[in-house]
Amino acid sequence: MGSRPVTWLDIDLGETHDEDPALYALADLVNLACGGHAGDDASIARSVALAQAAGARIGAHPSYPDRAGFGRNPCTLRGAALQAAIAAQLDRLHA
Repeated sequence: MGSRPVTWLDIDLGETHDEDPALYALADLVNLACGGHAGDDASIARSVALAQAAGARIGAHPSYPDRAGFGRNPCTLRGAALQAAIAAQLDRLHA
């Protein structure tokens, strides 16, 4: 008792090109949009650089492909097609 609780801030980022870089300094972990609902090669590169500079850990924030609806429309992909879409996004972030 009396010990302070561990705080951890996990933020989904890389979804827009005008995100405030200060958000990265607040986060312990940033989950970066990988191109499904948001994100592209430029935003991924920018976000990775900001996260590394801030010392934040990097995770993936994949989604089924729905850029028009920002991941809010019903997903029509199933099985292997959905698996392939998510794997491609993870590969994109890893690259």
